[in-house]
Amino acid sequence: MAKNAYGYIRGRRHSKKWAPDRKHQRRQIEDYADANGYDLIEVFIEEAKFSLAGKTGAYVLASTLKRCTADKADLLYIDLGRWRRNPVFASFVAASKIEKPGRRYPYKFVGIPAERATLEAVERQARLEKYEESFRIKKIKNRADAKPTTPLQQWKHDNEIGTKRFKNFRHLYAGMTPIYQSIEDNDGKSMREIADLLNKEIYLTVDGKRWNRHNVRKTIDLIATDEFQEFVTLCNEARKDL
Repeated sequence: MAKNAYGYIRGRRHSKKWAPDRKHQRRQIEDYADANGYDLIEVFIEEAKFSLAGKTGAYVLASTLKRCTADKADLLYIDLGRWRRNPVFASFVAASKIEKPGRRYPYKFVGIPAERATLEAVERQARLEKYEESFRIKKIKNRADAKPTTPLQQWKHDNEIGTKRFKNFRHLYAGMTPIYQSIEDNDGKSMREIADLLNKEIYLTVDGKRWNRHNVRKTIDLIATDEFQEFVTLCNEARKDL
């Protein structure tokens, strides 16, 4: 009579994409089940829950062990050793091997030695991630070292204008009738009245929200700064040159 079993594939906790060794792990688990008389019910993948639920490894593992308890099924997993250090998983495995009076698990952990192909897939993925990380750092460094090519970029660099603040400046200036111009043309009206006018013109804030008296007040304060006035002057000069 075949024994019930669940497969368990352990992934990397913070990986944003599947590692290529998952296919090798699944195949190994399926082959082991066939060769050792197991009825493989389902294969659980730890990494899926990390990305979808934002939980720790204990979430998937605890759910899996509940199923193992209910179905009296063993848990088959690929023993990747140092390649997949997971303290949560390791603690469960260690606890299952300790016999305590009055307690016996209706299931057991079955570690399957990883094949060379699986380990090689892990090594390839590790090298790829290392290369991508070094390339990302180099790209950021090159971007930071890039020399400004326009008067506006030079002004941004010289005045140390942050990306978020510069984005806000551009948002207020963009359009046939810029947002900042609409606000200045209605100087003297209340904050709520200006917000209503902007909403009627289907203008949105830089965050894509509707206007209210609070963000109108903040925007008026921003428009009054010397930095924004210099930005407008440079943009107007750039338009004349087009």
